[in-house]
Amino acid sequence: AASRGPESASLLLQRMQEPTIETVKFRSRSADIATDLFGHLKLRKYEDKAGFEEELGRAKVVFADLSRALAGMMEKFQADAVLDLSGIREAVDPMVESVLRNPDACVWLACLRNEDGYAYRHAVSASVWAVAFGRRLGLPTVVLQRIATGGLLFDIGKLRVPGELLNKCERLTPGEFQLLKSHVEFGIEMLKDTGTLNRTVAEMIESHHERYGGHGYPRGLKGDDIPVFARIAAIVDCYDAITSQRPYATVLSPSHAVKKMYAWRGVDFQAELVEEFIQAVGVYPAGTLVELS
Repeated sequence: AASRGPESASLLLQRMQEPTIETVKFRSRSADIATDLFGHLKLRKYEDKAGFEEELGRAKVVFADLSRALAGMMEKFQADAVLDLSGIREAVDPMVESVLRNPDACVWLACLRNEDGYAYRHAVSASVWAVAFGRRLGLPTVVLQRIATGGLLFDIGKLRVPGELLNKCERLTPGEFQLLKSHVEFGIEMLKDTGTLNRTVAEMIESHHERYGGHGYPRGLKGDDIPVFARIAAIVDCYDAITSQRPYATVLSPSHAVKKMYAWRGVDFQAELVEEFIQAVGVYPAGTLVELS
C-alpha cells in the first residue's frame, strides 16, 4: 500500500474492492490476537485516567517537546551527517504516558496537519499511532516506549535520499524506485552508527515495507515471517501516509482510509491486526471533521 513503484493488476483489483463502513465487521475478541502474538509479555487492559480536556493541555506540551526533539535530530544530521538520538527517549516517554492516560488528546494533535514537511509530520504522527495501537493491544509501557521510538525512526533513512526524489509527483522509474527503497538499508546503517541498535526499533526500520502477501521489500517476507512489530509499523505507516498531504498522492479522510485498510487486510497487512488498529483509532478519530445529518 502507498507504493510508488509498479504493481500487479491482481493487487490493484483486490484494492478496488472496498467495503462501505457499514460492511466492516470485526471478529470476536475471544480469539485475542494480542495474547496469540504477545503471550510472552505481561499484557494489561488500560483504562482512561484523564478526560480529553484535562489531558489536552499536557498533551500539547509533550507533543511539542517530541516535535522539537525530532527536528533537532534531523537538523543535526543534515548539518554533520551524525544521527544523535540524545533527547529522543526523554521526549518519547512523556508522550507514551499521555497516550496511556487518554489517547484522544495526542491523536487529536496528530490529526492536525501543520505546514511542516511531510517526513517530519509523518514521523511524529506515526509514533503516536503506534502507541495508541499498542495501548489497544495491552502492551507493557516499556514496549510502548520502544515502538514509539520505532515510529519516529522507521523512515529515518530517507534523510539520505535526495529530496527531489522524495517529492517527485510522477511515477518513479525502476532506478529511482530502487534508490527510494534503499532508505531501509540506510536507516539500519544510521542506527548502527549510533551504537544503540534496539531490536524492536531495528525490526520496525528493516521490515515496515514488507507486506503480508509477500510482495513487499526489501526481502519479500510473507505472513508470520514478518516480525510482529514490523507488521504494526507497516499499518501505522500506511494509515498516516494515506491520510497525509503528499506531492504524489491525494489525501484521504480517516473514514476512507479505514475502508481501504480493511479492504487490504490479508493482502498487505495481517487481518486481525488491521481490525485491532481500526478499533484503536476509530473510524472517526479525535480531530476528524464530520458533517452530521
